[in-house]
Amino acid sequence: MIAVISFLAMTLHERSGLAFLRTGWINVDWLWSGALIACGTWLYCRP
Repeated sequence: MIAVISFLAMTLHERSGLAFLRTGWINVDWLWSGALIACGTWLYCRP
């Protein structure tokens, strides 16, 4: 699994460089906040 991840990372870096990170970066803080809110809402509202 580590070998496959390493291969994909090296291939992506060779093809697009760091431009992919500048344009396609996900804000992990917003993603984490949304996941916590969704989980809390689901736990609070379930029967």
